[in-house]
This record gives sequence, C-alpha cells and structure tokens, in this order.
Amino acid sequence: MQQIIKTLKTTVGLISVILILFSAFSCSTDETYELGLNFVEPSSKLIVCDTFTVELSTILEDSIKTSGAETVLCGTFSDSICGLIFCSSFFQISLPGNFLVSDQEIYDSTVMQLRLNGYYFGDTSQYLQINVHRLTEDIEPGENNNYLYNTRSLAYEAEPLGVLSFFPRPTGSDTIIIRFNDNIGQELFDILKEKDEVKTSSEGFIDWFKGLALIPSGNNNCVVGFKANSDNLWFRVYTHNKNDLEETKYYEFKLTNSSRQFNHISVSRENSLFRDLTKKLYAVPSKATGNKTLLTGGTGMYTKIRFPSMDQYFLLENTILLKAELYLPPANRLYNQEKLPDTLLLGEVNKYNDQSIILRSDNSYFSGYLHHDEEFGENTYYYFDISEYLQSVLSGGSYNVDKCLFVRLPEEKEKKTIDRVVFETRSPKPTIRMYFAKYLN
Repeated sequence: MQQIIKTLKTTVGLISVILILFSAFSCSTDETYELGLNFVEPSSKLIVCDTFTVELSTILEDSIKTSGAETVLCGTFSDSICGLIFCSSFFQISLPGNFLVSDQEIYDSTVMQLRLNGYYFGDTSQYLQINVHRLTEDIEPGENNNYLYNTRSLAYEAEPLGVLSFFPRPTGSDTIIIRFNDNIGQELFDILKEKDEVKTSSEGFIDWFKGLALIPSGNNNCVVGFKANSDNLWFRVYTHNKNDLEETKYYEFKLTNSSRQFNHISVSRENSLFRDLTKKLYAVPSKATGNKTLLTGGTGMYTKIRFPSMDQYFLLENTILLKAELYLPPANRLYNQEKLPDTLLLGEVNKYNDQSIILRSDNSYFSGYLHHDEEFGENTYYYFDISEYLQSVLSGGSYNVDKCLFVRLPEEKEKKTIDRVVFETRSPKPTIRMYFAKYLN
C-alpha cells in the first residue's frame, strides 16, 4: 500500500530573496559567487557542490496493480538483463444485447477480434503466437480491495479455443482475427437459440462462461498491446438462414467490466544480471549487477536512490540549501533495444522498501525529464529537481539515511507497459548537484 507524503513549503522570506539572486548567476560556471549586494547583510557566497555520494540499487515490489488499464499485454521477452518476462491477460465476456434467434438460423462460425493499440516491446520481426483459452476460474479481486495484480493468474482449459501466429505490426492499426473451434461456437449458439434461462441471464452467463485468457506461445521475443474495451475486443458467432444462404447474421460477445480485465506479468531472473533480486526487503546494490540498476514497468522492479553522506550537510555552518538537482544517466544507449521513457517519477521508500508517493507543495509529482544527447549519446540523463524534497527532509536538523527515493514510471505506463530504463552507476555515474548560500561574518 502506497502512502502519500506532501513536502513542506519553505516560507522563509530570505530564501526567496537568495533564489532571485541565484537565478541571476545560475548560468555562470564558477563554483563560488560573491553576491555582496547592499541589501543582503552580511555578504554571502553561492557554493555549488556535487561531491555528495549517490548510491543506486534495484528493489522489488511484491505486486503491481494491472486491472482497469484498458490494455491487454501478451507475449514474452527475454534477454540477459531482465531475464524472461511473460505477459498474459484475463477478462470477462458479456452476452449479446437483445438477441433473438429464429428457428431458421444455422450456426456458421465464430471469430474473435483484437485491435493493436500501438505498443510493443521487443522484436516484431518474429512470429507471435497467441492462444485463446476458456477460463475455469472466476475473476475475483482481492478481499481487501477491488484490484487485480500482476502476480495473479487464473486456471483455464488446456485446449485452446483458437490459435493465431502473426507478425505484429503495432505502429499500424492492425486488427487481429482469431478463428474459434466450432464446438464452443455451436454451444454458444445453442444456448441463445434455446433461450436457456440460467445461461442467458447476465450473472448466469458469467458463472457458466467465466471469461477468456490470452496466452503467448512459441519462441517469440516481443510483447504487444491490444485495446481492452468493448468496441475493440469481442468475438462473434455467425449464422445463416437455412432457407437462404445469403441471409447472414451475427451475435456479438463483448469484453465487459473493464475493472476485471488484468494482465499477469511474471519474470524469471535466474539467468539474468538481476538474478539476486528475489525479495522485497533486499536491495541489490549496483556493484553486484555490473554497475547498473533497473526500472521495469509491470514487474515491480525499481531503482532505489540513497544519499549516504547527506548528513554531512549539517557540518556546514551558516549555510542554506537553495537548490538540489539529481542526474541519473541511463545505460540503454549501450543496448539500443528500446526507446527511453520521456518522464519518470520519484517516490520514497523506507529501510523495508515500503513505498510512498511524494508530492510537491502544489500537489504535483516529483518528475524527472529525459535530456537526450541524440548526436553522440554521451550526455543523456534524467534530470530531477529535488530542492523542495531535500529542504523538507533536512529541515528537522537531522537526516535519516534509511529514508530513500526510488524511481518509477508514471502510473499509466507502469500498468500498461513493460518499458524499462537501465541506469549506469560507474561511467557516467549518478550525481546530485547542490547549491548553497553561505553567509560570511
């Protein structure tokens, strides 16, 4: 369970004055500035320091909420960094509305439609095989809330209702059609035609036809996204008139109750760089993972940020913290496999790695933005302004080194993607640059 922490707004008027002065000198490259204006007594110096240590590690959250995202993720992805990621999806289907089957109708076929939403991760030049299975277990949220999580999986029939292998083209508007076997199609048609009082009621149908599972199969190395709403995810039972073959009709069974649609996302890390990442309580330091840390959507893997020397701030006399900038360089340019997210967010974790959301005084998130060196790739980094956060945590006269930050994706990406960032910790290394006003006697 995430808590929300709001930083304290600095109300000291003197800091506002100094910040105005700081902005006037912020473009200079010198590390010390003599402000020395008549209305600032005594005279002051602006000190820039980037020697505070930044330590990164990788942590694991127990589970991630994936229900209600209106996105189906299906496929597998594997490499030496993260291991094997397996994505499958589960959802409920509703009865057709206002159906009326005549005695002259005869069953023809059943097909399912899936529409790509443009998201992909991995190699789209390989075949992706999707198997559609009928659930044998109810889709029910947890006892304490109304959510379903990435760690949840459901039982389904071994024999698939339909199978399709295709080359995904996610950047287009591809519609995927999967033919179902005629046994399930005929069974569905029969309950409509016979007006089965139990199975053709809303609750009775869900109890009998509990839903569908989309399960990847084969040796693909790509995860794709599909639109998970009633307009884009459905299957149709087609019929024709036995006396007139050209008179056709269909009955549409649509995705229903989007809060019960969720993605199961599992990770096998045995042969990966992060194989030691097994428990929430244990943060794996970057030196144990090739001087790299990992952030991956949908999996619960985050990068933790620790400032072990920050308590030295209190050794500085007659000093006020004006600004703090955090720079996190990604290592993804070395692998060239995925596009870096434009925006990342910061949260807070304790020594047990329990997460809290932190907000600025204006209720906005602590966001970090990608600076992309497109020409050389040598100066690419994520920039975070954490001035307000550090001013707040340092205001009490002490610093708790067990109180750390962590990097996360925005919620819409965390629930809907397996996007990732691999952070570098050696060359280049993460840096915190702090600006102080020091008063001279």
